[in-house]
Amino acid sequence: MKTQPKVLAQLLSNTNGLSPALERIGSYVKKEPDKVIFQTITELSENAKSSEASVIRFCRDIGFNSFADFKMSLAIELNSKGSLNAQKNNGTNNTFETPFDTANDAMQALATTAELIDSLLIKQCADWIDKAESVDIYGVGASSIIANYAEYRMIRLGITSRAYSDMHLGLMSAVKRKQNDVVICISSSGSTVDIVKAAKLAQEQGAKVIAISNTKKSPLAKDADCLLVASSPESPLTAGKLASKVGQLLLIDLVMTNIYIRNAKYQLSQQETADAISGLLF
Repeated sequence: MKTQPKVLAQLLSNTNGLSPALERIGSYVKKEPDKVIFQTITELSENAKSSEASVIRFCRDIGFNSFADFKMSLAIELNSKGSLNAQKNNGTNNTFETPFDTANDAMQALATTAELIDSLLIKQCADWIDKAESVDIYGVGASSIIANYAEYRMIRLGITSRAYSDMHLGLMSAVKRKQNDVVICISSSGSTVDIVKAAKLAQEQGAKVIAISNTKKSPLAKDADCLLVASSPESPLTAGKLASKVGQLLLIDLVMTNIYIRNAKYQLSQQETADAISGLLF
């Protein structure tokens, strides 16, 4: 396995030869490394008063193949150096995390997500899904769990939907969407390349794009017709942790509940699907 260069060691020793835009990025990373590991490429470019293209060039100039590689190396470096903020936020402290710690993190994430919720956006998403001919849901890795939950809730309501975690299939489906379709794109970072590509393809066909993410500023956010934000952004070392996912589940639940209460056909479907499996329980 190739050993990645150490980010802070490189920046502290030498930034000669970097352009002014790349120097601004390097200075910001040196000043706020604990924040950078949670930021999207969009957020870092804005905070460093630069551009996303400059962030990509910066990562490559200091020895990384991508922004994701850069963030992973930085997170590992901070953790190995014992950065208190990084360990606390990463959940990588060597101290055993009790069930109460995990539960409290999840409850805090739910409470913070509830504070961020715009009820008008929830209603807008529900309106689009209610009128849609079909709904695609895209999510990879841990986000596929959220996608499968969304598909489950829609099946219970009788809404034609399909969740994709294989994004080769997802992209092929996205390019076949129509004006009356909806796609839901789930990505905690909002920077998952194939999810962003699927959003763009579906939007080009006229479909509505709903994004569910843990950050307000990201490549996915730019392409979404509606953005629903859960709290607890992830670092490269904490992707998939419970606290970052429960808020996304809450957002799905609120949209589905909004749909359920608006028409008797959804309530009937929920009863019919419950009856279909009732004989499978002891």
